[in-house]
Order: sequence, then structure tokens, then C-alpha cells
Amino acid sequence: MAHKDARFLPLWLDTYRRYRPRDWYYNAGQLPTQQILDKKPYLVHRVPGLFGVQNLAAHLYGKNPWPKWHIMFTIHLLSRHPPAPRTLDEKFVVHYRAPFGDIARWLLYKGEPKIKFPETGDHYIYSKSINNSMCSVEGTSGTSHEEWLKGH
Repeated sequence: MAHKDARFLPLWLDTYRRYRPRDWYYNAGQLPTQQILDKKPYLVHRVPGLFGVQNLAAHLYGKNPWPKWHIMFTIHLLSRHPPAPRTLDEKFVVHYRAPFGDIARWLLYKGEPKIKFPETGDHYIYSKSINNSMCSVEGTSGTSHEEWLKGH
């Protein structure tokens, strides 16, 4: 994120003159860091470690809790690399007991409005229980989503 007139932006755009089509890490991270940030660190406010570009796969997809995800600005999901599951969709993450599941449920179900999936008519509702990784599925039979929200 930057101000539209930030001195960093034209320098960053200029790095794409040395673009390598098969090397995204070089283009997006290595070259701008070496050509701009190392030489002119005063142009940016750096937050080392909080952009989640380091390999966090063991934290994301492992069995141990990883509460630090709450303080990260961004996280590279590495979703095509082991140990990430092959299937990652809204139904899978409801029951996925790894930190990535916690993150996905927080993104999908905690915020307002709650998510409704038209194919099934189900509403996935974030539970405010002590166990922060719980979600419940509420069917639409008998109670509309709006009526349910008024009562909760």
C-alpha cells in the first residue's frame, strides 16, 4: 500500500524492466528489495516477518495452533505445496483442524453478513464459543436467515 505519489512507486515499476517471466520470487521480492529497499530504506515503512512471505506451510497446515496469524498483514498460503490439502473450499474448511482452517473460517464466516450458499440453502454461522475454530451449519427450513440473525 502506498500513497499515489510515493517516491517508491516509480522505482518499483522500473524494476519490471528486468522482468523474468519464470521467476516470480525474483520479480516480486528479490529485485525490489535489492534495487530499492537495501539502497533507500527510508522510502518505506518495513514490517519484517509480518507479510508472511517466508515458508509458513508447517504453521498453516500443521496440527499445532498458530495464534500469530492474527498479527500478520498478509500470508502466502502456499496452497499448492505440501502439506496443504489438495481440496480447499468452503465446505472443507468448516471441519479442517489446522490454523489454515481457523483463518478460512474467520474470513468466511465471522464477518457480517454471514455466508449463504445458494446451492444448498445452508448458512454457515461462526460460533462465538470458547473453541474459536467451531462453525455450525444452519439450514433454512422453518427460519429465514434474517429471522435467525434477529434472534442471535
